[in-house]
Amino acid sequence: MSKTPASAGGPLLIEFRLPVVQVKPEITTASLQAQGIARKIAEFSTSFAASGEGRIHNVKATADALDGTMLLPGETFDYGAVVAKARRDYGYRAAPVILKGKLVPGIGGGICQVSSTLYNAVLRASGLQIVERRNHSLPRELFAARHGRDFRGGGRLTSGFATTRVNGC
Repeated sequence: MSKTPASAGGPLLIEFRLPVVQVKPEITTASLQAQGIARKIAEFSTSFAASGEGRIHNVKATADALDGTMLLPGETFDYGAVVAKARRDYGYRAAPVILKGKLVPGIGGGICQVSSTLYNAVLRASGLQIVERRNHSLPRELFAARHGRDFRGGGRLTSGFATTRVNGC
């Protein structure tokens, strides 16, 4: 660290020299290509811009817990494990949840949007087979009415990747 004294009325300048450490990623384009993955197989997005602070946190926490997941052949993806990881690593906040068909105050509102977004991406991916899914107890008009798809715990997928449980193909 070096300091340059302030000139008459000017700012004090401080310079830091920091070491640069190169970190190689565990998963690279070359390693994916070696497994036969040449391109993105699907994508889907939804918006939560109009959501409250707690719901925004819950959606981001769940998406962050899901981010970086790689499903290899023969492996099983479990959305319940994603929710547990998000709860453990980030915690869920108060946001409306659906209980007995009505929106009520609760903890974790927003996690179903992540599963629905994931589910819709899986539907667009070729070569993935959904073997089980469950509709949301109260389908969201804008999303579910258009697509007829949402998630409410316990779904299972085989040879694919989606809402709750998936076996890699």
